[in-house]
Amino acid sequence: MPELRPVKTGMGEEAASRMIRTAVSSTTVISIGYEKNSALLEVEFTSGAVYRYFSVSEHIYRELLSAASVGKTMGEVVIGKYSYMRVR
Repeated sequence: MPELRPVKTGMGEEAASRMIRTAVSSTTVISIGYEKNSALLEVEFTSGAVYRYFSVSEHIYRELLSAASVGKTMGEVVIGKYSYMRVR
């Protein structure tokens, strides 16, 4: 069985703290950020965890920002549909 190794994206935890995120009103999500050039969605959860989701369209980011329930929308359109990495 091959050894499993973390995927290197070239963007470390420092980049997570530099990405500008927008605060949202949610019981599960604190803030959401998006980097258009790399199609990278970054989400900070109330647990303190920060996740990055890869190859996410800007449309999805905007949908999250305007959602009546950010947590529910995350579950419907992001979680389980995109590759991700926990950065904090």
